[in-house]
Amino acid sequence: LQLGTGINGTIRGYIYNRADIEKGWITLVDRSDKLLYRKQSSDEKHSQPFLSLLDRNTLKDCGSVKAEFPLPESHMTLYLMSDGHLVYWLYSLKQQDSITHPITGEKSKHHSLYLQILEFEDRGTAGYCMIPHQERILLQKVISEEKG
Repeated sequence: LQLGTGINGTIRGYIYNRADIEKGWITLVDRSDKLLYRKQSSDEKHSQPFLSLLDRNTLKDCGSVKAEFPLPESHMTLYLMSDGHLVYWLYSLKQQDSITHPITGEKSKHHSLYLQILEFEDRGTAGYCMIPHQERILLQKVISEEKG
């Protein structure tokens, strides 16, 4: 297992390499003693479940976690972490359309950066889910310039 520690340019909590687990994000919710995992490919496939539960000792999949909020159509997970109580999902919207500036003729691609603060909820026989703690937060609107 190669798990990022935040040292030497690695991203803390990111799974870089493991034979039987896909690249993605892993975090621990101490309050519930659950290990949460989001596959990197979940963004591309826009698939459910939102997260998976992993056994803390074997890292084997032992359940799924639904998103109790609408997922954005085209997004990319940048970071997933927990403070032990809440889960913080940082993601970017991928927008393919370009806007041409009327004066300079430069094309701009707009990428919005969001933070979704979530609560992990155990609903017993109904399963596990993530519910919004508050409305998503727009952190930054990034505009990349292209000469065109």
